Amino acid sequence: MRRLIPVALILLAFSAFTLRATDRFVRLDSPNPGPPYTNWDTAAHQIQDAIDAADPGDTVLVTNGLYNTGGRVVHETLTNRIAITKPLTVRSVNGPDVTIIEGHQLPDTTNGPGAVRCVYMTNNTTLIGFTITHGATDTNNDETYDNSSGGVLCANFTNSVLSNCVIIANSAFASDGGVTLGTLNNCIIANNSDYRLAGGCLYSTLNHCLVTNNYSALGVGGVYGNSGGGTIPFGTDPPVSVNYCIIAGNSSGNGYEGGAYGHVLNNCLLTGNQGAAAESCYLINCTVVSNSIGLYSSIGRSSISYYNSNGNCAPAGYESYVCTTPLPPYGYGNITNEPLFVDPAHGDFHLQPNSPCINSGYNNYLTITNNWWETPDKFYFTFVTKDLDGNPRIAGGTVDVGAYEFQAPTSVISYAWLQQYGFPIDGSADYVDPDGDGMNNWREWRGGTIPTDPTSLLQMLAPIVGISGVNVTWQSQTNITYFLQRSSDLATAFSTIQSNLVGHTGTSSYTDTNAIGTGPFFYRIGVQ
Repeated sequence: MRRLIPVALILLAFSAFTLRATDRFVRLDSPNPGPPYTNWDTAAHQIQDAIDAADPGDTVLVTNGLYNTGGRVVHETLTNRIAITKPLTVRSVNGPDVTIIEGHQLPDTTNGPGAVRCVYMTNNTTLIGFTITHGATDTNNDETYDNSSGGVLCANFTNSVLSNCVIIANSAFASDGGVTLGTLNNCIIANNSDYRLAGGCLYSTLNHCLVTNNYSALGVGGVYGNSGGGTIPFGTDPPVSVNYCIIAGNSSGNGYEGGAYGHVLNNCLLTGNQGAAAESCYLINCTVVSNSIGLYSSIGRSSISYYNSNGNCAPAGYESYVCTTPLPPYGYGNITNEPLFVDPAHGDFHLQPNSPCINSGYNNYLTITNNWWETPDKFYFTFVTKDLDGNPRIAGGTVDVGAYEFQAPTSVISYAWLQQYGFPIDGSADYVDPDGDGMNNWREWRGGTIPTDPTSLLQMLAPIVGISGVNVTWQSQTNITYFLQRSSDLATAFSTIQSNLVGHTGTSSYTDTNAIGTGPFFYRIGVQ
């Protein structure tokens, strides 16, 4: 009897076969180029030909060469040297030093009819290991698609990804000489220019990148983000950020916005920028040195802003745990001590072993998820826990100030705090009690009290029992956060009844409305 094969089984087998990804090959000197370009002998001479022949999910492999012919128009009239218009990975075999995608710049005018952008990337695309150079834009038609992004125009924040690429010497007539949108990992963005928004990157997320020597005539030389309340043309989530990056030597013709605008900056070094290193930015564990202006209308957290020629915080924002001078009028935990870098004259901004920045930051800035600025429903950030070198961000119990964590601290207390009171930083003073008030130096530091004054200590006052409960009062300091605990029996474990109690000058109090009845009630206060 003839056996029947179920139709469903045949369809499933066919589906599995057709979804299998294929490698397509590109080689300038392949002897027999021809579709579908599935081996090196028949490899395409132009990258675009292999992209056109590929199916979604395929990888286009490109070997060494200067690729400066071919292209596609995606919008209006501007040609892109390559246009990745389907979900693909385009990867070089041997990296950006020997694999170059070159656009076309017009003699004398650079941008104009006949110019060629280097790369266009749609959603769910990846470009790995290329030098992207000499791209330019038109001067007519659509501003977003034809007049902007001489290097790379991406369609998405996170789903258009560039890795290990060098984006160099590109230009745009309107905005963004280098890259628009996209996520950039381990890339160099250098010597790009535009007219009015960002010479380097516009609305891009950057990780482990170098942004250097970019220029904008009217906008930001380096990177322009959206986190200052700006609107992004292709969507609003997630916000863009710059993580573990160096932003150096960028400039603006307007004289104000050299490095970064409207970004969240995590563990970054900003140096040598002409104009403000960071304007309308939120900085966590950054080092901002030797710029025309340091922080301009920006919020600094656990950061250094020092040796900037025309002001370190101008106008002063709400800085906290920042090493800067003069002392900002707003914020708390700031110090004015010189940061003591290893060799600032030669660009080494690691901390010396006696730097006051060691253990002088605030750990919560590393771990909280924060909503901030003008539209808190749109901006959510989980902060990073490594320093700019990739070392653990906390080496001595408390995070250092700046982009680099000193990896071998001898004390667990803020070095700036110890130096303020003349204590040694070798750890010998950490747990001694020089004023005899029962609180050692570590507790005095954590509690914000004075270690040489026996009347300055964390202490509870006599509670007041009322009809609404028990009012508990304690000696407190501003900018210290407390938690309150209660027990019904000293032999029973205490439980926290209230946390996030912000201290006030002199004393703070809390009414325990659940303490009703005859008791007894036992309380203790702690620094959170």
